[in-house]
Amino acid sequence: MTSLESRLAHLAHQSVHLQRRFFRALSDDPPATVDEEWAVAHLSMGERDLWHQMQNQDKRHCLEVARRFVTFAPDAPRFAIAAALMHDVGKVQSRLGTFARVIATMVGPRTKRFRLYHDHERIGADLLRAAGSAPETVALVGETSDQRIMAAALHRADDI
Repeated sequence: MTSLESRLAHLAHQSVHLQRRFFRALSDDPPATVDEEWAVAHLSMGERDLWHQMQNQDKRHCLEVARRFVTFAPDAPRFAIAAALMHDVGKVQSRLGTFARVIATMVGPRTKRFRLYHDHERIGADLLRAAGSAPETVALVGETSDQRIMAAALHRADDI
């Protein structure tokens, strides 16, 4: 496969991924109670406070990612499961709704809020650090982790 073919295949995959996320994000339904309980059982007190600030769409997405992550890494430690649950927490700073997120994804970081949205990994890591999260959780969310297996499993779980 040529690099152009590889790039086109990646773009097609990314397009399908974003379309699925968009349609799921149209609902503001909270996660199921059993899922919410599972999530908070894996979070520290500070992480729980941040969890409750997230939009329902982000909570549901992060729960889906965390559940997939655990299937890819069944022996994952608590810090890694917390990172999967909190990987999009930085999006709370941009305060963008579903349609604004679509525009931000298409046009890039052209406004202050769009820049915040695009920088959600670093922002999330900062929020988690301030909330007292484990350094390993902060590193996984901020994409600076040297835990390559956990980072790869998290990216794989998020990219479906």
